[in-house]
Amino acid sequence: MKAFWISLILLVCLLGGVAGNYIYINDVFTRMNASLDRLPDLDSPDCEAACAALLEAWKKHTDTVGLSVCFNIVDRVSEQAETLRVCAACGDRFGFEVARSLLRDALEDMRRLERFSIENLL
Repeated sequence: MKAFWISLILLVCLLGGVAGNYIYINDVFTRMNASLDRLPDLDSPDCEAACAALLEAWKKHTDTVGLSVCFNIVDRVSEQAETLRVCAACGDRFGFEVARSLLRDALEDMRRLERFSIENLL
């Protein structure tokens, strides 16, 4: 009977960890998307600083996010955030918009792959 209760406690801890991870990944996704929405226009003098702040905010989360999100997705988000900053620095409007779109797509992939579902649990 002890084994049953220990197994039940471990199952609850596992599901709690999965739920906590889901909440954390969604929080990072929401914050990053909100930051992307708040980016000023490329012509604004604050655009490069805002892109650099977005990149720094992402870098604060990469180690923790990397515990559950595969390296390819974390790397894609990092690359697109860096590309966004560089395009803002050199005034490349086309590159800036492409990088913003690809960053949004990479963030969506991160969230989709970490959602709370049976297929992701298995």
